[in-house]
Amino acid sequence: MQVFSTKNSEILKKTSELSEKLYTVCGKLERTWSGSFAGWHGRMYFLDFQIPSVDERFSGEWGNINGIPEGWEEKQTEDVRDKVNELMENKFSVEKFEEEVKNLRKKRKNYAMK
Repeated sequence: MQVFSTKNSEILKKTSELSEKLYTVCGKLERTWSGSFAGWHGRMYFLDFQIPSVDERFSGEWGNINGIPEGWEEKQTEDVRDKVNELMENKFSVEKFEEEVKNLRKKRKNYAMK
């Protein structure tokens, strides 16, 4: 284990830093999301990922029974991914990061098998 950590210290540090930043960015985006997991409600975000005021909040419980407050719009997975990449800056790519983490795990597994 120590050999793996030593040989991969730079990538481990970079991955850790990016993970923390990604966690923060996703937390910000979560505040712009409807908060619902029910059907199309789960794809609703406020304006261009802005935080809604109290009277603009989406009701995950009531959905559109009383009408949807203005500003809510359906976003596709790609829209959310692109916003994450934008907020992460420095040409960050969710897909590239996922691949780097998979490769790091595979490397770690190989060390464990030795």
